[in-house]
Amino acid sequence: MVTAAAALVCLSSCKSLRIHREEPEKAVTAMALAIGLNRLDPAHYTNKLDPLYGCENDAAAMMQVAQAQGFSASMLRSKEATKAAVRKKILEAAAILKDGDIFVLSYSGHGNVIWDSSNDEKDAVDETLCLYDGQMVDDELAEFWTHFAKGVRIVAFFDSCHSGTAPTAPLDFRAAGQPLDRFPPTYPPHAHIHPVVAPLGGPMFEEGFLWRFFFPESTLAVIKEEDDNKAMGDKLLPGEIADAISDMPENKRLGRNVPPERESRARTRASLLSISACQDGELTQDGIINSIFTRALLKTWDGGNFKGSYRSFHRAITRRLESQRPNFFRHGARKLSFEWERPWTK
Repeated sequence: MVTAAAALVCLSSCKSLRIHREEPEKAVTAMALAIGLNRLDPAHYTNKLDPLYGCENDAAAMMQVAQAQGFSASMLRSKEATKAAVRKKILEAAAILKDGDIFVLSYSGHGNVIWDSSNDEKDAVDETLCLYDGQMVDDELAEFWTHFAKGVRIVAFFDSCHSGTAPTAPLDFRAAGQPLDRFPPTYPPHAHIHPVVAPLGGPMFEEGFLWRFFFPESTLAVIKEEDDNKAMGDKLLPGEIADAISDMPENKRLGRNVPPERESRARTRASLLSISACQDGELTQDGIINSIFTRALLKTWDGGNFKGSYRSFHRAITRRLESQRPNFFRHGARKLSFEWERPWTK
């Protein structure tokens, strides 16, 4: 029989006991945005620009991949993919996602270069995404990343020309008169190298050339195995059209009210990985069904059977392509474990 004194002792000691409870694992929020533009608004790009073929299909395919992995995914195609709509979608994700969550962005469409207005690019040019109602400068993309919380993982897939380091993309150039044999040996030997005379007195140019890399039609990037996805030419804005677009008043102000990319880099707390279709000085190819890079990505992913990391994913995609070299790029807070995750890991 338990005495009253013993019961009091037991009650007193029980108060000091702490019951250990297993903390439930935090549910990861996973969001994705897929953007693809076959057509652009003639009011902002002239009426001479032919439509692309595979970019809207690229967006649909990338959204489906994300959904199959349990992501909440949305898509913007052509007329839907305005600058305001893209900005809204990205900043909505930034407001929702917390430490440990993930956001996947994919873009397929035209890419362009403009003169750097903030003097923060060592090559004196900014890269742009060609959205439906105007271009979005890489400085603006870099600023978006500053809105994401520390610990958020961001993955960006860019299928556009000059997209090598899309968040901070520099093109490669060499001073006038520099021998061509000093070019980095990594540039494909079958590339045709054309000098484009740059305006004198620019931030980094003194009687210099801006070098851009073009590929003859016979070496258009193709997927090595048999495929019904015929290459349809590159996504480059043709020179005459690019000049006309550059002369539009709206494009002379691009990037003027956006913080320089170097400032955004210093303020980015999230961890970002980018896999781009080509190097900064290269072009990427359109396809009749999908763009060539996106088709290589989808074949590599193989309906989810791919089991490697982001790094090995990049290498496997690269092996499927011949004359464009996808780039792997890091931005923001370095997180090694993130780089070795399987793509679309929640």
